[in-house]
Amino acid sequence: MAFQYTQQLTDNLNQHALPGQGAVNVSADWKDLGLMSHSLGADILIQMLQQNNSLARAVAFLEPGSLHYTKPLGFSIPALSYGTQLCMEKPRCCNMKYGYFHFYDELVCPKILMNVTGYGHCDILNETPGWKTCRLSHMCKIDESNNRDLYREVFLPGVLSGLFGSYLQGNGPMVDYITTRDKMPVPLGQLEFDLQCTRGS
Repeated sequence: MAFQYTQQLTDNLNQHALPGQGAVNVSADWKDLGLMSHSLGADILIQMLQQNNSLARAVAFLEPGSLHYTKPLGFSIPALSYGTQLCMEKPRCCNMKYGYFHFYDELVCPKILMNVTGYGHCDILNETPGWKTCRLSHMCKIDESNNRDLYREVFLPGVLSGLFGSYLQGNGPMVDYITTRDKMPVPLGQLEFDLQCTRGS
């Protein structure tokens, strides 16, 4: 399954997406692959990693949930396990038992746990139709007054750049951005990390 997914990604990116953006003689380097999931997509990502532990060099689990991830991954891969305050408040749309805390606990270092205050599960979605549909459904708690543009366009890309830039591109200091609370443009609740296989926070 993992091979099929990455082959589909490779084919789509190299044959369609890059040429469609005007990229000539450019192809993705699949030796330095970073993968990201949101919500229950984490289940698929965990299964891919369990089938092939050399598939990716770093992973980001954004508000992960799982129905199957019940035992430790068993190998080391740099990982971010990320959640939001509102996702854990009623009406909950995050898995309390197998959510981002669980992922962090089951991952082997290096690993980072981050929780953002004032934001929720739907705030990662584009305004239309995603976020507006979420608001109308009342499935997840939302705060209409938060700065979703700052969250989606500055904070999240910065966090992902810090993780992947550090572990995929060998730019070690970039991880400092996501392990230093004062550098965050949005308020953090919890921030824990274990980068050297010793507890840190």
